[in-house]
Amino acid sequence: GEEIMDPNPKTVVIDPNIGALMIVTAARFGVDLVVPRWLFDETGVSPGALSNPRPSGPPSVPSKDNAEGIPPIALTPTDLTRLDAASLRQTLRLAGVPTRSRASREELVEKVLPYMDEINRRKFILAEAVDQERFGVAADLMDSRSKRHQISDELDQAVADGRYADAKALKDELDLLTDKRADPTQDEGAYDPYLDQDDWYKPG
Repeated sequence: GEEIMDPNPKTVVIDPNIGALMIVTAARFGVDLVVPRWLFDETGVSPGALSNPRPSGPPSVPSKDNAEGIPPIALTPTDLTRLDAASLRQTLRLAGVPTRSRASREELVEKVLPYMDEINRRKFILAEAVDQERFGVAADLMDSRSKRHQISDELDQAVADGRYADAKALKDELDLLTDKRADPTQDEGAYDPYLDQDDWYKPG
């Protein structure tokens, strides 16, 4: 098919018959492409992978991306329980995580879990263990909570009890602990602690 140039010189509208190789090549050279949806579904290439990202802050601002350069996926345990397969697939692809078009919902849940904040991931796995009456697993998960997770649980309880002054103090502490974490998707102890900010660190 004939190539049609977009008014934006960085964007090209391509014929649907151009294959996934063109997508990968264009992404490597920083050219944004507009392609038919079926091409994403068949290749697993995500829209996020085609973007030409620009830094959102000065280089001194620490990144919260994981080792793959993918930012944490902001899903709560409730979100993960309610979202259907199509919504999970869309969430993953928008984050830059390729998925198979025929992946089951269970496979997509397993795919998204490593990219969630460690608190929300553990809460989801804990709730599943309790629901399945695997109480030994649930007890181990509770005992191995990170300090962030413990503060988050205390915050939830303070809000439930109407102790809003306590809740504010706990929220401030949780925010500080999160700011210090190099990668909030990683379980505590799963990576070099020297990557985190020192205990004296306070955001400016």
